[in-house]
Amino acid sequence: MAGMNEQDITTLVMKSNQLLVEQAAHIKWICRTLEEMKSCDADLEKRVRRLEEWKAEHVGVEKRMTGVAGVLGAVVGVVAGVLVQVVMG
Repeated sequence: MAGMNEQDITTLVMKSNQLLVEQAAHIKWICRTLEEMKSCDADLEKRVRRLEEWKAEHVGVEKRMTGVAGVLGAVVGVVAGVLVQVVMG
């Protein structure tokens, strides 16, 4: 460090130390923020899984209801056919 006196070197070291302290604080903030983001992601994943489970259950109920409605429709059709045969005789 040609041309620098002791005062200049001391000032440079102090500024460097100050920058290191600021960088350390920034790094800690970044790490905390990343942890918060991970936590939010985990919560979101849980909510999505619950919604997917609900949807799967709901679709299963709809399929069962559609099947029941189909059977009931067939029964009504048979009964109507029998009634027509009896009445028309």
